[in-house]
Amino acid sequence: MATHPTTSVILPVYNGMPHLPLAVESVLQQGIPFELKILDDGSTDGSREYLRSLSDPRVQVVENEATLGLFGNLNAGIALAQGRFIRILCQDDILEKGCLDAEAAFLDAHDDVALSFCKYRLIDVDGKLVSETALGDLPEVLSPQLASQHFFYHGCLPGNLSTVCVRASVLRGFGGFDTSFRVSGDYDLWSRISARYPLGILHERQVQIRSHRGQLSRAPRSVVPFIRENARVRSALRPYLPEGLDAQICRFETRRHRVLDFHQALHCVLAGRFSEARAILLSIGPDQLLPVFWAWLTTLNNRRRPQAPWVL
Repeated sequence: MATHPTTSVILPVYNGMPHLPLAVESVLQQGIPFELKILDDGSTDGSREYLRSLSDPRVQVVENEATLGLFGNLNAGIALAQGRFIRILCQDDILEKGCLDAEAAFLDAHDDVALSFCKYRLIDVDGKLVSETALGDLPEVLSPQLASQHFFYHGCLPGNLSTVCVRASVLRGFGGFDTSFRVSGDYDLWSRISARYPLGILHERQVQIRSHRGQLSRAPRSVVPFIRENARVRSALRPYLPEGLDAQICRFETRRHRVLDFHQALHCVLAGRFSEARAILLSIGPDQLLPVFWAWLTTLNNRRRPQAPWVL
């Protein structure tokens, strides 16, 4: 009789070679009962041939008939998952040994936490260590109010899809990822969940995140959607922020997030990508350009970071 999986690992694939085999092998070496759902979204680089060679009974490979995009592909994997916990792994990244055990133990020890994320090591295209995230910089559990502030002030707190483990029942209750997002669907979903449930932080580096130029988040075509979608998520977070601080929160957003957007527009101008620069400036809004330009000057492009109006 087959053991019911504790964790379902969802691995979305699109032209994942040459790093895909390392990602798969890092899952297969895990200890607790798991299943690996791999969904190929129309690869043309040899990924499908590699995936067809896998014979481990814990692995299910699905070849999408039509392209779903990243978040549609993840939703398809979530629909197939049978584990109590759902963990996402991107095709370039590597789980450390014992990762699934540590995450399941953490969530079992914190019944009120719906979603957790672990710390990670950043590696380059050749697998060499670039940097490591800090340990113990935040509490082990953040209340919904505090988590919402972090998401608003600092952006997507987990930092990467490959750091997150979430209770399957909660994830489905929120309807999965909103596929109207192109690049910030994880920021949207994690912030929505964390506005309702405590957020867990596993202060162990349980995954290696690979940084390279081919990543969706680093593609020039992602710049404008990233800025627009992040602003959309922050707008949705506003009702969950502390009351009575509207002016301070608005000032922080201008001096922090909008300054970074403005600087990105300048970068696009210098790179000759004028249509993108125009789209970014329009997203800031004509009435806000002068205040944002002044904030860009006075903060030295965020070298003098504004103080967030925290309520602990």
